[in-house]
Amino acid sequence: FIEFIKKERTKFLIGVCLAFFGAYILLGEISFFVTGAADQSKVVNKYFLDLISQKQQISNWTGVTGAFIAEKLINQWFGIFSLLIPVYLILMGLKLMRVMNISAIRTFLLLAFAMIWGSITSSFFLSRIFPDSHIIWGGAHGQYIEQTLEAALGIPGILMVIILLLVIFIVIVKKASMEFFRGLFKNPLKKTQEDEYIYEEETEPEKEKKSWFAWFINLFKKKEKEIPDEAEDEDM
Repeated sequence: FIEFIKKERTKFLIGVCLAFFGAYILLGEISFFVTGAADQSKVVNKYFLDLISQKQQISNWTGVTGAFIAEKLINQWFGIFSLLIPVYLILMGLKLMRVMNISAIRTFLLLAFAMIWGSITSSFFLSRIFPDSHIIWGGAHGQYIEQTLEAALGIPGILMVIILLLVIFIVIVKKASMEFFRGLFKNPLKKTQEDEYIYEEETEPEKEKKSWFAWFINLFKKKEKEIPDEAEDEDM
């Protein structure tokens, strides 16, 4: 069985199934934002088998299964940032198909961090902007964490935690961002630094622009170790 799993064809087929399953869940979650209000009374607090046996009229584009999964992932888990779950499945499917070379662990950690941060942030901001929506913007997870932090730290404390987590995430993803944050703590009245920055920006050759998709995929690629130059051969 292990040899069967290791076969290239088996990995490719598993990757195809995983990518299609992720795309199906993603489509169901997107539909939830449009049709979720009509389906909510039919899906909430009901078992999956009951929904199938009752043959409910479901408006979700992906039917009963998609509506059920979307309700669980969005309202009961991590809110709108639960969209990252099917995105991860799609990326792992493409990895198994050898369409792209990305690190499974790095991708998981980055998306998990973004999902937890987004869950708390969505619950704090969007729940106040759209209080009567059928969507629990941060999910049950974000709602619970946000209410706990608000009771313990107050609203200013929650804002500081959200900003802190965002800074940590940006620094982890982009090492060069440390220079940007260092610049925020420097004296803004020193115009010499600004002039030097403008001069460097004008003289620096224009870099090739990358698409947003290429930038997104590059976040999860494996970090290649630098190979030291080989020593020159000694003269015979």
